[in-house]
Amino acid sequence: MSAAAPPPAPASPAKPAVVPATPPQHPHLGELHDSGTVHKDWVDAERWVATGLVKVTGDVRLGEGKLDGTISLGGKLTATTVHYRGTLDVDGPVEASGAFVGAGALGLGATFHAGSADLKGTARVVGAVTVDGDLKVRGALFAPSVTVGELHLEGEAHVPGALLGTLL
Repeated sequence: MSAAAPPPAPASPAKPAVVPATPPQHPHLGELHDSGTVHKDWVDAERWVATGLVKVTGDVRLGEGKLDGTISLGGKLTATTVHYRGTLDVDGPVEASGAFVGAGALGLGATFHAGSADLKGTARVVGAVTVDGDLKVRGALFAPSVTVGELHLEGEAHVPGALLGTLL
């Protein structure tokens, strides 16, 4: 006699599919006003008015920004329009689909792209500068390369690389 074959082992339960967690989304705020000494992790607002000593460690996403004082942004700045007065330092890239207007000291740790720009004072940009329309500089611009529609320069531009566009 032959021995009976053992019964088949029960099927192991299927492992649940691993779904990666979605990164948390910041709530998009309507209008945000900050003044005095302010520290934030991020800003995501249709309109942001900031006055004083402001530090944001992460990204900033805006419709319109009105920045006055000493503003330090640790991440990327994405906006439709930006107006600043005083000191604006941004560690990440800057993307402004509309006008980027400022007076004072501008320090950018990456690339800069805007629809148009009007800069009064000193602008130091580590990455390439691209302005789709007019770039007006009244003061000094330091950048590795500049691509513009038209450059209106009242002062000096220190650009060791390519300078593409019309100089007026």
